[in-house]
Amino acid sequence: MAQDLLPNKVDAGRIEQVLIILITSAMRAMPDGSRLFIAGLKKEDKVCLMIEDNGVGIEKQNFEKNFVPLFTTKDKGVGMG
Repeated sequence: MAQDLLPNKVDAGRIEQVLIILITSAMRAMPDGSRLFIAGLKKEDKVCLMIEDNGVGIEKQNFEKNFVPLFTTKDKGVGMG
C-alpha cells in the first residue's frame, strides 16, 4: 500500500511540490500523449520514487546543463523537470 512507503519524517509540502513539477514537466514533454510511469519502492528505511515518461526528452545542447540548479529553457519554470 502507498501509505507503507511513507517514512516517519517527511515535508509533505515539499514532496508534493517536487512531484507536481516533475509530473507537469513530463506531461509537457508528451504533446501527443504517451506513457507516464510513477512508482514507489521502500528499501529498509528509505523510499525511492521513480517518474519516467517517453516524451521528447532534453535537447542535446542542453543535456550537460541538466544538473545545473534551476536551469530551464522555459519562460515559466523552476528548472526541476
